Amino acid sequence: MMKGDRLFLVMADLCSNALPLTLPTIISNFNNTGVVRGGIILLPPKLGRRKQIELANERMSILSPLFDFLIVVNPQKLSREFVKMHNINGFEAFYNELWKETATLTAIVHTSKSLDEVRVNWQKNKSSKVLLQCGALYIIRDKDIDFTPSKRTLLLGIGYAGNGVAEEVHLLGLNNMAVVRLGIGDVRCWGNSHGLDLAGSWNYFYGIDKSYRFCIEFVKENINAIQYDIEYFLGFDVSCQPDIQIKELEKYSKHGH
Repeated sequence: MMKGDRLFLVMADLCSNALPLTLPTIISNFNNTGVVRGGIILLPPKLGRRKQIELANERMSILSPLFDFLIVVNPQKLSREFVKMHNINGFEAFYNELWKETATLTAIVHTSKSLDEVRVNWQKNKSSKVLLQCGALYIIRDKDIDFTPSKRTLLLGIGYAGNGVAEEVHLLGLNNMAVVRLGIGDVRCWGNSHGLDLAGSWNYFYGIDKSYRFCIEFVKENINAIQYDIEYFLGFDVSCQPDIQIKELEKYSKHGH
């Protein structure tokens, strides 16, 4: 059995330009003593082409070993009941509601004492139960994981979907849970909580850069600052570390605008 008093959750869209090479760099460079690592991955709405399927499988194979468990949300499986329940009309409205529901199921993960309890609590929640019943929500890389009652949780949102879900989780105001966004990738102006972004609030409307190359470059050049922030929000003692600030952001802000 695995026990942890700290939970590090990463929320991202599988097709985000901020994935997948940024995550191995981030996760391998922070103090993970007593930290349970969980990923919440949103699959693309359609996987019609063979290349898309191959890319999705390749990215999942890279991401999967990084986490102790993976929660997958599959929009392709969403039932008519979900659409009817939220009176959804249009693509954007669909994703707005999906991000809110993903925020709800993320909150349930934070407040549960184990992965088994997560499943039980999902069944008790009306909207999460709908996702479970239509096969749009499931856990892979499942392990026997227990959390301490007083655990601290950090949610890191990456890219377009991660940005939206992080905003919704932040608005829930959960105790012992910090929410930050990497602030890179295909980032849309979602909500007013610009202070959540590690990369700075100036990067709205389109994000630092939509290109895969600049996302990776940004993370590699600023990994010390990102590592510092992750450990700080997870409650590690960072007093012995220098007060690191993310540098040279201006050169990134010139791209993608």
